[in-house]
Amino acid sequence: MERSEWSEWNQNEFEKVVRQLSRTDPDAEVIDIDAEGLRALPDELWRFERLRELSIHSEYLDETPAGIGRLTRLESLKTLCAPITALPPEIGLLGELRELDTCVNELTHLPPEIGGLRRLRRLTREGARAKELPPEISQLSDLEVLVLPSADLRVIPPEIGRLQALVKLSLAATARPKTPSPSRKRCGG
Repeated sequence: MERSEWSEWNQNEFEKVVRQLSRTDPDAEVIDIDAEGLRALPDELWRFERLRELSIHSEYLDETPAGIGRLTRLESLKTLCAPITALPPEIGLLGELRELDTCVNELTHLPPEIGGLRRLRRLTREGARAKELPPEISQLSDLEVLVLPSADLRVIPPEIGRLQALVKLSLAATARPKTPSPSRKRCGG
């Protein structure tokens, strides 16, 4: 398995390297990008048809382009510490995706197309500001791990109960607890 890494490059340098790599090594299977100044993913990235793992760490990247849907062999997608606000509907085209990690970003919801990720086993959104989960989450029949520890979920959707393969569910309670009424007995009292 071939691996490519970049760190602390500016946008122009990054685009040149990806363009060159897409010509000289289009069979790369793993790309790990740690580029602080990266503001956009170049279109050349979608040429890596054999890509299985894509990890992106950038404090300025605010979108995942629709081109992501062209990486049909992708098994792992990680967008870490990027202020991404939405995932494109094309995310549902990643039929081989087994791991989706969108930690520490600005995502408030997942698109309904998430239900198309039938092989997804792990969905991690630590530090994300999720307010709701789409009902289509119930279509993730292989989902084993669902991690939303700092989500602002308004309601835990009943669809989670349909996830037969789920072995780990991590949620955070962010709502204020109600104070007990004086007429009720307190626990242990």
